[in-house]
Amino acid sequence: LMGNLVRSGALGVVSGLRTVRVQPESLHDDVDGTWILIPHDLAIAREVFGAFPTPEAAVGVHAVIDGEYRFESMFGILRFSDNTWHALDMSTAATSYTRTVEVFGSEGTARLADGWDDHLQITRPDGTIERREASSVELPLLAELREFVGYLEGGPAPRSTGADGLIVVRTIEELRRLAGARAS
Repeated sequence: LMGNLVRSGALGVVSGLRTVRVQPESLHDDVDGTWILIPHDLAIAREVFGAFPTPEAAVGVHAVIDGEYRFESMFGILRFSDNTWHALDMSTAATSYTRTVEVFGSEGTARLADGWDDHLQITRPDGTIERREASSVELPLLAELREFVGYLEGGPAPRSTGADGLIVVRTIEELRRLAGARAS
């Protein structure tokens, strides 16, 4: 839905995207949250803008867990080729569980307030608030898995490719480098 709003011009000239994916703990013992949480935000960026952004700057908070430096939090700024920005906020040490996506345009800001929401809120410059119902309330990861299984059963190829996965890994590696990743 956000991608349609951007492509249709309903938000005017779009300046950026902000994603927040924070939670109080990590559910994975083998890697830090950059590898678990950030791929979702990069997939959202690609879905909304049709491309992956390039890391420009990042800062992070490290912790030593089981003798390894791991990122507990990371803030990143990425840019698309048209200079539109993506600000991402990732944490496994937050005080609450939050998932938000916001697209900022000259004619309004579209906001998905939670991953479980069935609608977007658009706030116009004059303060008017619109509600746009989602055409589907299926979780994006479930839809992606359904698309992949359909492909294995002879359906059309999924939108994401192995090459996309490589871009995601390289993007996260660069964000980690910019944020001062440390060796154990």
